[in-house]
Amino acid sequence: MYRSLERMMATGSEYHLESIYQALGPNGRFTKFQLFIMWFGFVPTALQLLSNVFIGLEVPHQCAPPGNESEILDDFKNYENVTVEYKQCEIYIKSGDIVLKKEKCIYGMVYDEPVDSSFVSEFGLVCGATNLGRMTQSLVIGGQAFGAIVGAIVSDRLGRKTVMIASNLGLLVTGLIIAYAPNFAVFAAFKFVVGAFQQAMVGVNQTIMLELMVVKDRRIAAACAGLFWGSGVILLDVIAFALKGHTWRTVQIALSLGSVPLIIQWLFLKESLRWMLANGKTKQAADYIKCAAKMNGKSSVDILNALEIINNIGREKTETASDDNSSEDAAPVDDVVVKATKKLSYLDIFRVPRLLLNTLVMWIAWFTTAFGFFAIYLTTTTLAGDRYLNFFFTATMEIPSNIFFYFGLNRFGRKVVLICVFMTMSVGLIASGIFRSLEQTSVNSSFAIVFSMIAMAGASGCFSLVFAYTPELFPTNIRNQAVGINSLISRIGGMLAPFTGILSERAKWGPGVLIGCLASLVSMLLRFLPETNGRELPQTLDELQKWFKKEKDNEKNAMRGDAVTESNALL
Repeated sequence: MYRSLERMMATGSEYHLESIYQALGPNGRFTKFQLFIMWFGFVPTALQLLSNVFIGLEVPHQCAPPGNESEILDDFKNYENVTVEYKQCEIYIKSGDIVLKKEKCIYGMVYDEPVDSSFVSEFGLVCGATNLGRMTQSLVIGGQAFGAIVGAIVSDRLGRKTVMIASNLGLLVTGLIIAYAPNFAVFAAFKFVVGAFQQAMVGVNQTIMLELMVVKDRRIAAACAGLFWGSGVILLDVIAFALKGHTWRTVQIALSLGSVPLIIQWLFLKESLRWMLANGKTKQAADYIKCAAKMNGKSSVDILNALEIINNIGREKTETASDDNSSEDAAPVDDVVVKATKKLSYLDIFRVPRLLLNTLVMWIAWFTTAFGFFAIYLTTTTLAGDRYLNFFFTATMEIPSNIFFYFGLNRFGRKVVLICVFMTMSVGLIASGIFRSLEQTSVNSSFAIVFSMIAMAGASGCFSLVFAYTPELFPTNIRNQAVGINSLISRIGGMLAPFTGILSERAKWGPGVLIGCLASLVSMLLRFLPETNGRELPQTLDELQKWFKKEKDNEKNAMRGDAVTESNALL
């Protein structure tokens, strides 16, 4: 088998691995076991990314009184009926209804809950320092932007599994450092580092999952990613609820320990077969195939025969392609062998109109998705009712959305399903914002929560689908870079999300309407992109150009058909 793989690679042709995966059995026990191992990679990323929702709760507070209240009244002895009111961020000295003086909280703060129940209260991130608390979530997302780029580059060089194990270990160590942070500066700095490890791990998990699947099953990778992530978010709520009443540091330690199962990944997770063959790791690739064949109950002889057939077809197709290269209509090489392609860089998107169109639309889509996704989660604990219950219901909405697009992705196509989930997020956010701005009756509060859940169902589907759709829109040579840059753009939206609270203080409907309108805009722009359903990942720029040409020809034919129908009707 090892020699067979070497002979395949010695032909100098690039090839797809669909036939190898089909021979191994794409839905066998091996694939299912690998997917289960990947679940241990998604859970800790969810726990660490959204930990601020519970360890950074806003604790009700007011200005603390002085040890001796008479000292604050010394300057007002000549006034009658002088009283002191200790508000949330200011001290009011009044004579009747007349405010004589307003003072900052110069004597400190008094909290309604233990000061160590949240890092916000422990580090004094209230009143004028409120935005520092919000900034910590932006630092996490800023770290994600860094991790998206570096993780993609390193995983291409060192392998998917290496980056996944290293990132999970990094999450464990930095999460514990945050739990024992002696001051806010250390806390904030390592929040950035956590974001970098988190996104590197998410990115490589998505990639290795996609590379494990055959074309028709790529939707399984997208659906599993969403379901695995959703289960991690639900687990976050369960852990936080179980540790309710404990310090925020205890909660952070518990969330960090979610990375401990990395030992299971190290022992049982296999490197991507596509990556191994692309990087000349033929011996490791042969071991991978033998292991998969054994787990799936396949004969090594059958797999070897399949490899020989692929090798022979590759030679024949390459020779045929070279003989017929003068013909513009020559039959293209099939999914086993693909001609070597010109190297592309991400700068080529500014020179090729079709790449530029794909990129700009997906930039807006990723930005809007992250903006809405994080804004919803970061505000769930401020809705009326129990914060843990609200978060739980919101998190569970990630499950049905992923089930929906799993069944709809191949049946209706990527574009239709993506437009549906963006419109769901749009309607949910706008309606939730409107109900939050109305008088806070039990009915209005209930509707605000329901529409927030609907918005999350859409946002979760958007995140899963943009991860699945984006790699299918770019040629192989720039695919990983495209996903990395789009992920970087999304982090800008995520970094802005914590500050929607400032807009909400002026207009409660503002954040929902703003993000909802952006989601509607994305739904309209998506119609300009090609449908990728049932198509192999594009190897070359020419393949991508043909997609656009084919769709344009289909539209023209459809218009001619409508015209003929109208003519016949008139006759």
